[in-house]
Amino acid sequence: MISPDIVTHIADAPEPLRGRETWQEGVELMKRAFPDLEARIEDVVAAEEKVAIRVTYRGMHAGDFQDIPATGRAVEFVSHEFYCLEDGLIVEEWLCSDTASLLRQLG
Repeated sequence: MISPDIVTHIADAPEPLRGRETWQEGVELMKRAFPDLEARIEDVVAAEEKVAIRVTYRGMHAGDFQDIPATGRAVEFVSHEFYCLEDGLIVEEWLCSDTASLLRQLG
């Protein structure tokens, strides 16, 4: 579950994103660009109220992504993600996705 006040830190972004609605917009953006996107969790490490995962994403580029029109190409990229929880809700996340690899695959 996502906190209404979640703070999302994306690698290379100048400022964190704030709020569940903004978080949901990011999810929808990825769904439009990669409607069949699958996530395979490779590793999980947890301590107290923090969780770290290494995840591999795979999908077909079927919609616009960062001003790149759909290419129909299969993509695969890795993301390292860190989460802070309070009362069972994700309140903060840090996303370090291999966006450079993803963009190379899109051409």
